[in-house]
Amino acid sequence: MSRKHMQFYANEVAFRYITRKLKDGVRWNYAMAFIGGSNKYNELTER
Repeated sequence: MSRKHMQFYANEVAFRYITRKLKDGVRWNYAMAFIGGSNKYNELTER
């Protein structure tokens, strides 16, 4: 793992640990609120 991605990885692991007992839908809403987004699924998956 590169140093460039270390903080991102640490944040992801911490988020998953903190939200481990939540249902997937609740975790998704929590993540969207955190990033300030109300993105549609197709906006997130388009390339």
